[in-house]
Amino acid sequence: MRDGVRLSADIYGADPALRKPVLLARTPYDKTGLKQRAEQYARHGYAVVIQDCRGRYASKGVYVPYNNDKQDGYDTLDWIQRQPWSNGRVGMFGGSHLGVVQWLAAAEKAPGLVAIAPAVAPSSLYRVAYRAGVLRLALISSGGTRANDPPPNRTLPSGIDLLHYHLPLLFTPLARLEEAFGWPLPWMTSLLEHPVRDGFWNQTSAEEAIPDSVIPVQILSGYYDFFHHDSVQDFERLRRRKPSRPVQLILGPWTHGGNNRTRTQDVDFGPDAAFDDFAGNLEWFDRFVKQAANTPYPLVRYFSMGDNKWFQAAEWPPRGTAPVSFYLHAGSQAG
Repeated sequence: MRDGVRLSADIYGADPALRKPVLLARTPYDKTGLKQRAEQYARHGYAVVIQDCRGRYASKGVYVPYNNDKQDGYDTLDWIQRQPWSNGRVGMFGGSHLGVVQWLAAAEKAPGLVAIAPAVAPSSLYRVAYRAGVLRLALISSGGTRANDPPPNRTLPSGIDLLHYHLPLLFTPLARLEEAFGWPLPWMTSLLEHPVRDGFWNQTSAEEAIPDSVIPVQILSGYYDFFHHDSVQDFERLRRRKPSRPVQLILGPWTHGGNNRTRTQDVDFGPDAAFDDFAGNLEWFDRFVKQAANTPYPLVRYFSMGDNKWFQAAEWPPRGTAPVSFYLHAGSQAG
């Protein structure tokens, strides 16, 4: 990277004698976990780069979620441009953290980035941490307390899940959560110290760059995903760009990262509910990275719950729909 820190990547399907389009994923969750997906893409004619984010697994440096991903994404794509196996056209894929870093690389106008497919991933960390100014306990109870590992002489408590999911409600003020865990949580406490959208958040936001973005974006989200509202908002921002700029929204009955499942909690939505995100991404990349297809594509693909079928639409919500308010009643009823 530009500051001399070395990041580690695994490369699949590369041939120095043949320049190919490239697909990139940047992950904090161990690049070896994407080996199968990378091999799938490689079989379809892509060179694939899977990189550990700064400070994670085989990569050097210090991990601060999203803080370095604008410049690291830019520098990684700049490096890809100079490789003999790259034709200079790059797409990015992945969900959650892997999706956020796509937004950040796009905001930085990284060289060669011609398409992204962020799944279950908002473009702004502030909107992840705060909704209309209110702290999201779901973030503090999971990502906030997992971002900083315990020191070498400490181990995770046996009841770590209890700490993650219940202490934010039971242990207040939230700024004292470090005491409950027993080690410093600087990333989480820094989010708590900035409840207003000030300059602290600029490095971790791509939201402001969306109106000027020209690259095609495919967004996938679940109705029950805690980033669902943010994903739809990002789609709406992209739609306000020039109409010729490609964008697609895919919505299904899933929780976070559950698009390959048919069941959400105790409801089974039938066999069609599972969505093959690899096939959906591949179709997007073949069209806009390979430039191998020019067939029409639906602006919105959505799963209708109840009849449990997939539909297409030219806008979201689909034309002819109307909002309905539901209210909780006694006896576990809503109406």
